[in-house]
Formats: sequence, structure tokens, C-alpha cells
Amino acid sequence: MNRRDFISFVGLSWIASSLPVLIAACSSQKSEDWQTLGTTEDLDKTGK
Repeated sequence: MNRRDFISFVGLSWIASSLPVLIAACSSQKSEDWQTLGTTEDLDKTGK
């Protein structure tokens, strides 16, 4: 394998591996599953 083929393979692999992340980031689904665990004042008091 020569250098040009290797660089092309690595570039194509990088694009293929990052494609699902890009698709997930651009999806219009919004997750509304947030739960309130406490305030920053509670964190300052307990130190946890």
C-alpha cells in the first residue's frame, strides 16, 4: 500500500466514523427527560 492509498483510506475511514455523530447532532428529536437533582447552592453546602 502506498502513501496516497493509505491517506485516502484513513480519510475515508474518518468520514465514515464521524457520519453517525453528525447525523445524530442534526436530528430534530429533542430529549425532554431532564430531572432536577438540586441547585448549585445545595452542591456548595454538601460539597458533593
